[in-house]
Amino acid sequence: MYRALRRLDRGKGKIIEIGKPTRLQWLNSEQIAKLLEVGAVAEIHPPPLAELPGWRTRAKKLKSKGIEDAAQFLASEDAELARALRVKLPTVKRLKADVERWLTVEPGKRG
Repeated sequence: MYRALRRLDRGKGKIIEIGKPTRLQWLNSEQIAKLLEVGAVAEIHPPPLAELPGWRTRAKKLKSKGIEDAAQFLASEDAELARALRVKLPTVKRLKADVERWLTVEPGKRG
């Protein structure tokens, strides 16, 4: 998982804004290495889910499925997460949006 340090254009109007997390799954390893080299992205070291506010119980449920950190959570299929957490799909979407917000750094607030 990476954080955009520059605005990234994926094409077809898809933009990754500065500070947003992304998996860069549409790029190959050489392209990712180049983005790292020029300072366009930085690798994120995602926190364990248990460290996120209010996530201790959720983290226990997800750990049994091999999902232990924020990046693994965001990369997981919504249906799988809904089953593991015993929630509906809209709740999973909200939880993913919350986790993404926790991983997002507003421009000018990098630290």
